[in-house]
Amino acid sequence: MRSHRLALILASFLLTGACSTDQRTDVATGSSDARVGQLMRVAEGSSQAGDENAAADLFARANRIAPEEPAPLIGLGRSLRRLGDYESARAAYQAALDLAPDNADALYGLGLTLLRLNEPETAIQHLDMAAAMRPDDPAIFNALGVAQDLTGAHAEAQMAYRTGLKTSPDDAALNNNHALSLALAGRFDEAADLMNRLAGKPAASRRDRQTLALIHALAGDLDAAERVASGDLSGSELSQNIRFYRALQTLGPAERARAVLSGSIR
Repeated sequence: MRSHRLALILASFLLTGACSTDQRTDVATGSSDARVGQLMRVAEGSSQAGDENAAADLFARANRIAPEEPAPLIGLGRSLRRLGDYESARAAYQAALDLAPDNADALYGLGLTLLRLNEPETAIQHLDMAAAMRPDDPAIFNALGVAQDLTGAHAEAQMAYRTGLKTSPDDAALNNNHALSLALAGRFDEAADLMNRLAGKPAASRRDRQTLALIHALAGDLDAAERVASGDLSGSELSQNIRFYRALQTLGPAERARAVLSGSIR
């Protein structure tokens, strides 16, 4: 049922390019601007509340009223991506870029979507452009680093993470992914030292400690991985993680990177 409804949403915004002259004239009125603004505010509220189905419907309605505006398409792409309809999200972001080729939000959203579609090389092209437009945005550099790690370009990935850390030194995603990138590149001691420093801080999170455990697993030290992981996990969670650590030993570099970084792609 959901896939049919999402297909209808997608069709609705793709058809807006064929709207009549009367419809385009109506968009220019103040009342239409107000309606679009109200729909966008309610859509954002629905998205923040976790109701992406409602948000997608509202963004699509806003797009039908203002088909020349990229913002409703970007919002629609984000909601569709979060709902797991990546092909439809790609189409929404691409439609936004057709209207505004230099829109950093659309480039970033399309980059994230392409990562979900396992197209990291193409994602890098869009994320590079977004990073050039927003050089102080840590989320863009984190996504760029993940994309580069997924292609095996670990040195470039580490540069992206470090660039993001210059403006956001305490960003958890950047710090954790930087350490994982070092481990994926075989620099296990550096990766463990970095995460030991982070995991030893009073404000350290469960994520920091589990990343340290994962680095031990990537280095092949399953005993150390289990010892670190056990501090935060229940018995069943620990057993599940140990199975994952063992499975990592059987994977090639590309599959291992994707398994390790899959949680970083949203």
